[in-house]
Amino acid sequence: MTESNGASLSEIGPRTARRSWLIGISGVIIGLIVGALVSWSVVTVFATPEEGLPEESSATTEVVHGQVGSSLSVNTIGSWLNSVTATNRASGVVTTVDIEPGAEVSVGQKLYSVGLRPVVVAEGSIPAFGAMQLGDTGDHIHQLQEFLSVVGVFQGEPDGNFGPSTHTAVEAWQQQLGYPVDGVIQQGDLVWLPHVPVRVLLDSELLTPGNQVENGQGVISALANTPTFQIPLSSSQSQLAVEGTHVTISSPEGDLWEAQVSTLTPDPQNTDSLNANLVPVGDSESICKKNCAAISPDGKTILSSQIVTVPSESGLTVPSAAIRTAPDGRTFVVDPSGTEHNVSVIQTARGISLIEGVDAGLTVLVVGEDTP
Repeated sequence: MTESNGASLSEIGPRTARRSWLIGISGVIIGLIVGALVSWSVVTVFATPEEGLPEESSATTEVVHGQVGSSLSVNTIGSWLNSVTATNRASGVVTTVDIEPGAEVSVGQKLYSVGLRPVVVAEGSIPAFGAMQLGDTGDHIHQLQEFLSVVGVFQGEPDGNFGPSTHTAVEAWQQQLGYPVDGVIQQGDLVWLPHVPVRVLLDSELLTPGNQVENGQGVISALANTPTFQIPLSSSQSQLAVEGTHVTISSPEGDLWEAQVSTLTPDPQNTDSLNANLVPVGDSESICKKNCAAISPDGKTILSSQIVTVPSESGLTVPSAAIRTAPDGRTFVVDPSGTEHNVSVIQTARGISLIEGVDAGLTVLVVGEDTP
């Protein structure tokens, strides 16, 4: 057979194989190059630059006059403790109520009226249990004579005998108050309270004008001498209200009342809370002093307050970030020229420090990452 100009079949196979191998190697190399380029671009795009950023200039501030202190805003609850001290002994329709809830009353003062007959405050430990009239004797008559002496109509010495002089005194008192003048004290005429003067609270459901009441219906409660004040606190807040912590309370009229924490007691209605019980500061008899009537006698009064965690003091101040501490414990500030000025830190609160040792107006550097 004569040879042709083209390659034989035996030569074509190896050439084709070599060409495929070269193409494959070239693809791998190109792929590696592309992959490297992509990886470099990803690193370049997402890497966080750590060097080469320009430094910001150091911040400066001046030493100025100011106040440094800290407080926690809370609510104080003011309320009155009360106890039933007497019971209405009159029968009929309540025609007037003559005192405000929680009013302080004194001997001889009218509380309310039933059938237009006044019911009056008297001081004594024996409750009313019947009418008192000429010829009666006993401790309850002695108590009545003391009452008549206080209101100025009995001039004799109380002896427990309802005689003519006592009868005359009762008539004089009845005439003053507009009772029928008959010399007889009815069971419902006087409400005997153990201690007077005292703040009282009438039974608002029964002792209301227009209501029909019977003997034994409607109570008169005596309030404690002063209201109580408590601050409900969370467990974390209670750590800032240790015994003796100062508290300022805004009264309903806008005055400030001073108090301090005496004890912390568990809140019976919330196991996760504590109540900070407050007492007056110093020798004051009450937190609210002469304005205790501002506290509701038959409910709770919520008052805005501040627990003083750092007492406020005045003087020279700088941001706390301007204070530096040397290895030997010395504290100082640095002015823009780099000069150190020793200072004493009196107290710090809310990022501001009260200092001594420099003059007002001194410009100092505020310590930061870029500050040497």
